[in-house]
Amino acid sequence: MQVLGRKLKEVLIAVGPLSAIVLFMGLTFTPLEPSLIIRFIIGSLLVIIGLTIFLLGVNIGVTPIGNHMGSVLAKRNNLFFIIAGGLVLGFLVSVAEPDLHILAEQVSEITGGLMSKLTMVSVV
Repeated sequence: MQVLGRKLKEVLIAVGPLSAIVLFMGLTFTPLEPSLIIRFIIGSLLVIIGLTIFLLGVNIGVTPIGNHMGSVLAKRNNLFFIIAGGLVLGFLVSVAEPDLHILAEQVSEITGGLMSKLTMVSVV
């Protein structure tokens, strides 16, 4: 239970100030409808809960595996294997990262598909 409390505290430190600034601006400088403010508060709470659970899962399941794999790679003392493994893992993580896919879609949408066309032309 202490781990969950620590993760919640970390998330509150990361998300809390941003949420507070947006809420402050939504109430003062750019007054928003009460329904929109309520939706923002509910969304912020869901982000805090979800991120806390996600980080707890990473701490319980993924971090120990990463630590073990790192120590095994370091004990092998094979520079080629370490570099090749790092490149493969880095590539796979980049390809699997949903934020990058979402960003690419947003850039394409905002530019009316022009950036996608430019990228395709520069690759060819």
